[in-house]
Amino acid sequence: MKETAKKGLRGVAARVPGRGKQRGGESVETKRGKAPPSRQEEGRQLLEELKVRGAVVFREVIHLGPQVLRLARAVQTGVKPLKDDDPEGAPLDLLLRLSEGLGFEGSYVNILRGAAKSFATKGFEAVVIQDILDSAGVSPRTFYQFFANKGEVLAALYDLVIYVWTDAMRTGLESKKASATDKLQHTIATILGGYAIAGDLVRVLETEAVRPGSPLRPLERERMRRECEWIGPVLSEIRGTKLTDEWVRLRIAAVRAAALELGLGAHSTEQDLIRGGMLLTQLLGVGEK
Repeated sequence: MKETAKKGLRGVAARVPGRGKQRGGESVETKRGKAPPSRQEEGRQLLEELKVRGAVVFREVIHLGPQVLRLARAVQTGVKPLKDDDPEGAPLDLLLRLSEGLGFEGSYVNILRGAAKSFATKGFEAVVIQDILDSAGVSPRTFYQFFANKGEVLAALYDLVIYVWTDAMRTGLESKKASATDKLQHTIATILGGYAIAGDLVRVLETEAVRPGSPLRPLERERMRRECEWIGPVLSEIRGTKLTDEWVRLRIAAVRAAALELGLGAHSTEQDLIRGGMLLTQLLGVGEK
């Protein structure tokens, strides 16, 4: 990685002013309702910043391919960042410092982290607000200043994770220099990278997004529309024929379903990701006549 690029990427980890934790003994039940607009707006602004900065970091780690598992395990076990002179360690170092420096001591992001851990461990339906409070280390009052219920937290997490994921996908697919095959490989690497880093959480988000009546359904439909627009032309070029929107949509849906069933995560091996990539490529119809 060039020195200028390193400096620019290090800037991603610039610290956002922290929001100190607020403690209190209010009961969860007494604080339900709409959050004060000022704190809601504060949370929305921070979420947008996290989306943009997180997208930069995720794009940097995609090139690691199966080695992204090394990154995921390091983040989960809390190992020290690798040295700057280790080119493969640069993305890992950035991600770790991003996690520590983007206001992660603040209440809003602590709630996101606590909810992500709770949802990934128990699933959305089984989680209660107290689980999130315990994991985030915030009071009920602080929680309800930002969110009215756990569904709003889930929506914020979905917005963050899917934005980062689809931004990386879009960037690769819109490249003017890459071949259609390279773009397809980038798409598969992006899907696998998301699962390798946060497989359990991603599965909860994906499952909830397609549940009938889920508040995430509108976001999911818009995501599917965009992905079909991006991936359709690439698959058409590879197959040498214009593919219908329905064909592309069904293939993407099949890939998502398979990615869920593969059960990939930080516990997976590099061979698991390689085999998963081969399966997803086949499901996209590459190689078919």
